[in-house]
Amino acid sequence: MSTGTPHPGPAPALAALGPRLDGRRAVVTGGAAGVAAPLALLLRDRGADVVIIGRSAEKARAVVARSDAASTTGTMTAITADLSLMRTVEETVDRLAEQVDRIDVLVHGVGIFISHVAHSAEGVELDFAVSYLSRFVFLERAAERGLLGPATRVLSLAATAPRTPFFARAEFDDLDAVTARIYDRIRAAGIE
Repeated sequence: MSTGTPHPGPAPALAALGPRLDGRRAVVTGGAAGVAAPLALLLRDRGADVVIIGRSAEKARAVVARSDAASTTGTMTAITADLSLMRTVEETVDRLAEQVDRIDVLVHGVGIFISHVAHSAEGVELDFAVSYLSRFVFLERAAERGLLGPATRVLSLAATAPRTPFFARAEFDDLDAVTARIYDRIRAAGIE
């Protein structure tokens, strides 16, 4: 139960960008669903050329279709990618670099919250991989590819739960076990 005032959402951050975004390139991770999808639609409606990145091709197509039906300014395209895998995050940025020469607005909306222990194929706790690590790897790769500049605006969306499950708190109690699990999977995949 919240005792404070409701969060105003991304509106104040968008207000700083101005009323129109014509000619600007926006990328929205997690833009095929959740809170990031309406934000992607808003960016397009303000004239931005938007690329959404989401795990579900079907949901991404639906957001693009909704965007095309509702807006006559800007454009919207989609890239389908599983951002739980850091190798895929890097490949996604590389694909993005083939489509755009810069990112003016980057919205990190990708995130999950699961109620059980799960790990990515790379051995990283799944919520941490998707909701946090993927954002760092995305930024790092985008900078390497020259997509980010001094004028790039980054908006990072996050959510909280009423309480954190025990396993989420305990995952990092034994970092040696986490490291060993990750390296075991790397060796099993023949990568060293």
